[in-house]
Amino acid sequence: MDWEGCVWPEGEKADRRRILAALRAVVEPDPKDWSDPQTMVQVAVGNPHRGSLYPAAVPMTDLLLLIAREYPGRPRAVALDVLEDWWGLFEVEPKSEAGVIPAIVERITAARPFLESIPDAGDLLEEMTRDWTGEAPPSS
Repeated sequence: MDWEGCVWPEGEKADRRRILAALRAVVEPDPKDWSDPQTMVQVAVGNPHRGSLYPAAVPMTDLLLLIAREYPGRPRAVALDVLEDWWGLFEVEPKSEAGVIPAIVERITAARPFLESIPDAGDLLEEMTRDWTGEAPPSS
């Protein structure tokens, strides 16, 4: 993945080592990690203090879904927790690309059949009953 190719907020650039460390922590946490894996992911591709995501959160979504598929147990739980937290609680970092949230929603929604097949995804599936703003989707 070309993390540097993602658009980053003004004055910031991709920290590939931070991103890879966060992914490693999701799969195999180390007591020497500076924080828990969920926080490491959120800081690597966003600003959790502002509740905002950088465009790099889009490919990170793909990788978190891959981890959820391939690594049951704690790695799956952490990956799903990150996606659940992002759903509706995070926004696009100001001055970032507008398509970030729709792209994340599209990826998570496309994974619904898989998510419905595992009991660990119940909280994320519950979040998905609301649109990203936290509102129930309009009934047809």
